[in-house]
Amino acid sequence: MSCEEEVAAGTGPERAGTTFGQQMLLLFPLVLGMLGMQAAAGVLGTGIPLQMALSAVSPETIGLVASAYAAGFAAGCLISPALIGRFGYRKALACFVMLQAAATVCLALLPFEGWIALRAVMGACGAGAVVITEGWVNTAAPAEVRGRIFGTVNMLGRMAMVAGQAVAAFPWALGTLAFAGPAVLYAIALAFMVPSVHGHPVTAATRGAGLSRSLSFLETPAVAAVGVIYVGAVGTTLISVAPAWGVLVGMSSAAAAMLTVSVQIGSFVFQGPLLWLSDRMDRRLVILFAAIVTAICALVLLAIPSGHQAPLFLIYALIGGVSLPVYALSFATAFDHGGAVANFRLSSGLLFNWALGAVIGPTVATAAIARYGPEGLLHFLVLTSAAVALLLAGLIRRAGHPNAPSK
Repeated sequence: MSCEEEVAAGTGPERAGTTFGQQMLLLFPLVLGMLGMQAAAGVLGTGIPLQMALSAVSPETIGLVASAYAAGFAAGCLISPALIGRFGYRKALACFVMLQAAATVCLALLPFEGWIALRAVMGACGAGAVVITEGWVNTAAPAEVRGRIFGTVNMLGRMAMVAGQAVAAFPWALGTLAFAGPAVLYAIALAFMVPSVHGHPVTAATRGAGLSRSLSFLETPAVAAVGVIYVGAVGTTLISVAPAWGVLVGMSSAAAAMLTVSVQIGSFVFQGPLLWLSDRMDRRLVILFAAIVTAICALVLLAIPSGHQAPLFLIYALIGGVSLPVYALSFATAFDHGGAVANFRLSSGLLFNWALGAVIGPTVATAAIARYGPEGLLHFLVLTSAAVALLLAGLIRRAGHPNAPSK
């Protein structure tokens, strides 16, 4: 039975009438595997640069290793739909995760220069795994609870990644354990995910698709595409650049690091209410609201005198609280229209757009800081959020009808 037939018959992944709790219970093994992959990615994301820095590797090589992962991730977003269509989602998922585990082990065997190719492979496989798992979660979630389900999964994944990053900071987690631990997590994640999914979501939209079909990410709903590019640019900048901004404005290193923690805490607090709201109104308006609030908060930061640190943490928490959930809101908006037929091509297109924003955002923000000083980061946040808000308002007005989830 095809995915379309299963959905029509009520036996496929999309089960109308199920509650949020029931749907999360059905997805629990898949989500558990996703959390294992996120924790492994967190350990490696922090452990790899730490290992290289402690071994006196040149900054250029460290940068190449980091860029290789991002480049591989973007490439994986493009080629994964074709691989899924050719081999099927189960085989493709197994290959992606097993290659990640194998490449992780090889990190302990090859010199640092070899890590560039390994991280590119891991980025491509990571993108493919995310395309499949997030595509399945969105397909399985009925429209009336899709925002909350995807947002909850996204929030849990972020918590798992932060936990992995924290583990990598301990001295005992360096060395061989830094590679063996994530490899084991990938293997365990695969054991949970592959048997847990039911049905067959590979359809005519992905079957036999080539690279030209994969490039159909340009067909991604406009508001969703803008949203994921925006959160890729702003979210990545908040996580990677905000601590440096804190040091530049005179904060201690510990206090500057807490800015990132404030962003994450704000996201945890506000994501649930925003996604709950998006399940009851036009999701596009919630994304527009998030961009406007982010621009206003950045303007407030510009007006705060130096030396007043307490308001900084609160405002950064609010910025993170409204901007980071745009990722889940954009995916839910796209899948309101994408349906089951194009779920994997849709996921790959959205992830590619997010990766595009994640590459551009920190680059532009740090260039602004270099030219204008610490205020350059805030100018970046204001101008980017204001421009996105204006673009979204135009898109919503042009569409002329609500993008609320269908009932």
